[in-house]
Amino acid sequence: ADEEEAEEAADTGPVFDKSSIAEEDGDALFEEAVKVVKRDKKCSTSYIQRRLGVGYNRAASLVERMEKEGLVGAPNHVGKREILTGRRDREPEREETD
Repeated sequence: ADEEEAEEAADTGPVFDKSSIAEEDGDALFEEAVKVVKRDKKCSTSYIQRRLGVGYNRAASLVERMEKEGLVGAPNHVGKREILTGRRDREPEREETD
């Protein structure tokens, strides 16, 4: 009986798949985060948390996505990120954050 229950649990997969919801909501939130960073010339997980009212994990994901898409640089030795104001299709203009 225990083996059957284990097999059923393995076969069911996720009960609720929120990936498409998160993707739709995430795109709007990501665009808002990009606006905040470009306007204020600041990019940190805690700054995004405060400005957008999101949790740490969501803010960290947004900052990582901005880095992946070339909008901000990797953190330097003190954790500051360089704002690359150009978007993927243009030559980036570099500005240091505070």
